[in-house]
Amino acid sequence: MRKTLSVLLAMLMLAAWLPLMASADEVPTIVVLLEKNTLTNDYEDNLLTKHVEESLGINLDFEFLPAGEAGQKLNVMVAAGENLWTGG
Repeated sequence: MRKTLSVLLAMLMLAAWLPLMASADEVPTIVVLLEKNTLTNDYEDNLLTKHVEESLGINLDFEFLPAGEAGQKLNVMVAAGENLWTGG
């Protein structure tokens, strides 16, 4: 529960910057990197995701890291110079 709350708070903090980053006619997308939780069946269409997207006027794109190896995978992505802000 703490991880979920931490992720949501981080997304809300990032959302505060969205009006500065997006042009008037495009909907900004935030890529969320996380370990898949066995208690959540569908990240894209659950009520919380839809509420955050509609409330903030954004799209959320989820990318899943390997269970138990999320920290290592994130370190590899950073070391490889992947752009974590746009998901590529």
